[in-house]
Amino acid sequence: HSIYRFIFDVGKKVDPGTVELFLKRMIEITHPCFCFATSDTHWDARCRVKYVHDWGIKEHNINFNDKRLCGVFWRTYFSDDLVKECKWQEKINNLPCECDSLPEGFLLKIYGDCFSPDWEKEDAVINHLGREYIADIKTFYKENNLIPVEEKV
Repeated sequence: HSIYRFIFDVGKKVDPGTVELFLKRMIEITHPCFCFATSDTHWDARCRVKYVHDWGIKEHNINFNDKRLCGVFWRTYFSDDLVKECKWQEKINNLPCECDSLPEGFLLKIYGDCFSPDWEKEDAVINHLGREYIADIKTFYKENNLIPVEEKV
């Protein structure tokens, strides 16, 4: 098994059902242990950190030395092996979102519209499964004692 990240940076003209079907087909072909579908914009908002560093401002994707997954998104897939490794068997049955059982894992349907991220629903799933297994941008700042750089709009 490998970890795959599928990012769909598409416009609203694409039917979310088409994106979901494509994701399911990619899961069937590649047999990942973890993958998800989201927009590039949401990926950056969820996983890109920017903070004050000794040498100035540093920016990168969150990385938890392979002990945590990079988050949950509109559609998130966990293989049976990953569910067993994280001891999520019982938690998968009681998720605060819809979940499709696939031949080799589970596809979480966190919210309905892939073009309108719902951070509260994502956070509910992360809290349910455990932040020790899933990355979170706020946790990254806190655990690493970093000062976030606020973007000026």
